[in-house]
Amino acid sequence: RVENVIRLRETSAFVNLVRIDRLTGLYGKEYFYQLMRRTIDRNPDRTYYVVCYNIENFKLVNDVFGMAAGDRLLRGVAEIFEHEARAYDGFCGRLNADQFACLIEDHGEFTDDVFADLSTRIRALPNARGLVMKWGVYPIEDRSQPVERMCDRALLAAMSIRGQYGKYFAFYEDKLRERPLREQEI
Repeated sequence: RVENVIRLRETSAFVNLVRIDRLTGLYGKEYFYQLMRRTIDRNPDRTYYVVCYNIENFKLVNDVFGMAAGDRLLRGVAEIFEHEARAYDGFCGRLNADQFACLIEDHGEFTDDVFADLSTRIRALPNARGLVMKWGVYPIEDRSQPVERMCDRALLAAMSIRGQYGKYFAFYEDKLRERPLREQEI
């Protein structure tokens, strides 16, 4: 019995390790995808959005201030974003190093003011003064698509406004896929 209890606890610890990103405390990529799919499928009457964000030039934070400072910054950003997501009955996950995603319910309009406020709060974190955040929003209309594609499209929207001062977020549009597809074709 003791051996079974020990094995059960070890298995539970491993599952939690995979489920939660160790650095940020957000959901890990694969578990986030599973939870997102389950949420979308179980609530066909609700409208959802995928909001992804990317920290421009995050590598500079690690280079200038060190990895420990970069990790603290990622934890702070994740905490702010998770708090905002919960306000809209959502949840967040870490996709890659400095890329995060969130599934939220429809809450009305997305405005520059909301994202500008988030950017201001994030820049108030230590070593985040010059950080530029770009958000991409993907409205989930075709629920049959893979959730990975939904997140990729939200990230594509965020990447489309890189380097544009004063622009905090962008909605995904099909025309955003044309350039990468053309480049791939070449």
